[in-house]
Amino acid sequence: MRGRKTDKQDAVAIAGIVARGEHAARRPEGEAERNLKCLTRQRGYLVSGRSGSKNRLRDQLLESFPEFPALFKDLFSRLPLALLDKWPGAAALARARKGSVAKVVKANSRGKDAGKEAARIIAAAKDSICFAHPPPKSAALCIRSTLRALRDLDASIEEIDAEIQECERPEMARLMEGIKGAGKTMPMVIASEFGGFERFEVSPTTGKGADMAKRMLAFAGCEPRIRESGKWKGKTKVSKRGSGQLRLALYLAANTIRMNDGYFRAVYDEKAKTKHHSVALFYVIRKLLEVLCSLHRTGREYSPTYAGRSCGQPVAIG
Repeated sequence: MRGRKTDKQDAVAIAGIVARGEHAARRPEGEAERNLKCLTRQRGYLVSGRSGSKNRLRDQLLESFPEFPALFKDLFSRLPLALLDKWPGAAALARARKGSVAKVVKANSRGKDAGKEAARIIAAAKDSICFAHPPPKSAALCIRSTLRALRDLDASIEEIDAEIQECERPEMARLMEGIKGAGKTMPMVIASEFGGFERFEVSPTTGKGADMAKRMLAFAGCEPRIRESGKWKGKTKVSKRGSGQLRLALYLAANTIRMNDGYFRAVYDEKAKTKHHSVALFYVIRKLLEVLCSLHRTGREYSPTYAGRSCGQPVAIG
C-alpha cells in the first residue's frame, strides 16, 4: 500500500491483506547484495559530504578572496586547490613571489604560460576587496582544514569506487552499462537499491506479472502522485517515497544517458518542449526502466533501435 496509512480503516485493511495471505513475502538479501548496498550507501554518504565541503569552501572564499573562483573554469581542479593550499586568501597571494606562484602553476596545469598565469592571479589578488580589508587570521586555517577534508573524501570515494567495481555485477547493472553514458558506478548503485528484477516481476496485490516497470518506478518514488484530502486537491508531483539515494542515482544516470544516447535524447527533447528540465528527466527515468525490463524479459543487449521498437519512440533518433 502506498502513502502513509495511519487511521483505523487503513489498519484493518492492511491486517486483512496479511491475514488472507495476499501480501508478497520478500526474499532475504544475499551476502553479495548486502555487501554491494553497504558500499554504495557509504559512497552516497561520502559524496554528500564532499558536496558540503565544496559549498563550505565557496563560502569561505567569499570573505577571503571572492574573486578567486572566477579566475578558473573549475574551482576544484588541481591548480586552484594547490594555490589555496599554499596561499589561502587574497592577502597571501598578493604578497607571494611571482616565481613561487609560477612554479605551482607549472606543476599543476598543462599547456599554460606559468609566468603569465602567475602574474594574472597575483594581479587579481591585489585588486581584491579582501586585500585592503583582510578576513580574520583564522580564515586561512579554516580554508586549509576544508581542503584537507576534500582530499580525504576524494581518496575515500576513490577507494570505495574501486571496491564496488570488484563486486559481482547484478544483471540490472550489466544491462544498464550497455547504454552509452550510464558509466560503471551509477548502474551498480541503482542495482543495489532495487535488489534485482525478480522483486518486481509479480504484483504483490494482484499476482499478475504486467507493469513491472511501473512497480519499479513506484518503488523508487518517481511516479506521479496527487496529494489530496477531503475537497482539497494539490498539484501532481513525484511521490518521493523510498530511497532518496536511488532517486538521485536514477536522476544523475538519466541526465548523462540522455546527453549520450540517441533514443533517450529523443525522449528528453520531446518532453522538454513543454516540460521543465527536471520533469523531462523523470520521463527519461520511466523510459529507462521500461527499456531495462524489456531487456531482462528478452535477454537481449541494448541498442537504440531495439529500444525504439520495444518501448515506443516519440521522435526520430538522430
